Amino acid sequence: MQIAKMILYNEFGKRRELSFKLGSLNIITGKSKSGKSAVGEIIEYCLGSNKCNIADEVIREKVSWYGLLLQFNQFQLFIARKNPDENKNKSDLFYFREGENVAIPSLDEIRPNANLDAILEKLGSLSNISENHYTDSSNQINKSIKSNFTAALKFCFQDQDEIASKNALFHNQAQPFVQNSIKDTLPYFLGASTEDAVILIHKKKSLQKQLKKLQAEYEEYKGISNYSPSLVNNLIEEAQDVGLLDKTQVKKLKENNNRTKIIKTLSSLNTNNLTEYMGDERLLSLQKEIAHQQDILSRYNSRIQEVEIYQQNFQNFHDELGYKSSRLKSIGLFKALDFRTNYCPFCSNKLSNPLPNLDEMKKSLLELNDSIEKVDLEQPKLDAYLMDLKEKRNETRSDISTLRLRINDAYDQQKYALKNRDIYLQQSKVLGRISLWLESQHAEKNKIDFSGKINDLSQEIDMIDSKLNESFNKDQVEYALSKIQANMNNWTQALDLEYENSTYRFDLNKMTVIVDKDRPIPLSQLGSGANWLGVHLITYFAFQKFFIQHNRPVPAFLFLDQPSQVYFPVTMKELQLGSEDYKAVENIYAFINDRVNEENGKLQVIVVDHACLQNKIFDESVIENWHKVDDNLIPSDWLE
Repeated sequence: MQIAKMILYNEFGKRRELSFKLGSLNIITGKSKSGKSAVGEIIEYCLGSNKCNIADEVIREKVSWYGLLLQFNQFQLFIARKNPDENKNKSDLFYFREGENVAIPSLDEIRPNANLDAILEKLGSLSNISENHYTDSSNQINKSIKSNFTAALKFCFQDQDEIASKNALFHNQAQPFVQNSIKDTLPYFLGASTEDAVILIHKKKSLQKQLKKLQAEYEEYKGISNYSPSLVNNLIEEAQDVGLLDKTQVKKLKENNNRTKIIKTLSSLNTNNLTEYMGDERLLSLQKEIAHQQDILSRYNSRIQEVEIYQQNFQNFHDELGYKSSRLKSIGLFKALDFRTNYCPFCSNKLSNPLPNLDEMKKSLLELNDSIEKVDLEQPKLDAYLMDLKEKRNETRSDISTLRLRINDAYDQQKYALKNRDIYLQQSKVLGRISLWLESQHAEKNKIDFSGKINDLSQEIDMIDSKLNESFNKDQVEYALSKIQANMNNWTQALDLEYENSTYRFDLNKMTVIVDKDRPIPLSQLGSGANWLGVHLITYFAFQKFFIQHNRPVPAFLFLDQPSQVYFPVTMKELQLGSEDYKAVENIYAFINDRVNEENGKLQVIVVDHACLQNKIFDESVIENWHKVDDNLIPSDWLE
């Protein structure tokens, strides 16, 4: 299986197509944030990943459906998967069409006709993952095909944070359970076991968990199944310690030592109606309320301070006006002056010509008198407003004091509830042991055939081991790993690895690469990013070469995200032409190109990288260049 095209659809039906060369090296070079890494995430999403890892930014906002045109020898399969809805991490809506020469559909033609399970089953079948004929459950057959196709993809992807990792070799290996999944299925992909073995391995692990649990229960059951006075006394004392029995009850039970009475008493025990503490929402509500009231109090304090400052300034103004008024009153001007028009204000005689500035003097005197009257009117209002603010502040202070008392009370209740919770848990544990002992005393009614069940499970596991031994070809595993190891070591000099004269080998148990020098050195202990990158490249190409040569059911493509990152950080605009780092990056691409050419069209490699080299191999392999401002995975007109 290789990838012929990748298609993006926006909600208006516009399409963005990337065409890939089959059986060749395909390079997409571009600036940061142009969408390079999303290419691999889109491919994986369309091939049935259980989660959409495409960045939740421009691409997720502008794309409606993602599509792939896949090539299987002379047969084509088109798959489209809906972009996840908002706040969702995947969609289960798929559309597919198949044939010898499939036309890319328009958005109007895309109508969901499959779900995730159906697509994975289709991809598994087309990849020639054989069906299981051992089990009679069709659900198990389908599950095996789907899980194996997903496992096969682990040999096809190297994300940006994986391709030079020292801690994980395979795609998603660091995620929970993935390493065991790769380890379980790898013998099948190497041709060392049948499809039956994969299911048998999973079934064996499930049975082993059941057996371990049953054996633990059996050991506990054996310890209490007989009526032992010492054991019964221990249970009675434990019940007393946690408050299930009082001293009087314990004394009577021990003195009588009556089995029937003891069983009846222990059967009637309960947790004294204690409830398990589940958290105090009331306390949280009170804390929020007191914070709110403290905020109100702070606002009242600030407002009162502002009013008092204003009041002080107001009083100063009033005092100044009063001083001026008293000066005028002291010489009798307010009473003596004649303010009639065209009359002398001092002698009250009619004027033949108006005195200069007389109007201004009258106006000033009247304004002074008016200001004094207004100040006298406003002062009581200001005092009343200030008094109201202080009363409200006092009310708020009182509310805060009340809330503090309520919070202290809530804390006391919380401590009591937490204490009850501890007692509840202790009582529950003791009651559990008592309950198990009581069950053992009703042997005829509740007899548990532990030994029979344990024996049945053990026999079933032995049968699986026998079948696995028959289906597992240890020689084939050793043969496959020897071929893979040989190719890995043939290529160490091509990438100038540090220990090129030592033996590099893949360790199936540890799922990593080991270098046999003076001592075994695992990948995690090799120095420098260049070595980590080189190990990933020689391992992945060695596995792909084996899969292709032996016609194994693994997709024949590799997606590599930024292999030049060790030498070409994203923050660097360019590498100096002819520098040692530039030559190292050229060497990487020459190595990749040689591996592709060796397979004569049977291997496709897609590389996304920030690097943009100036040589023939690189130029001839570039299918997209996104270094210009408007050149990106998402067309600029989609952003308008």
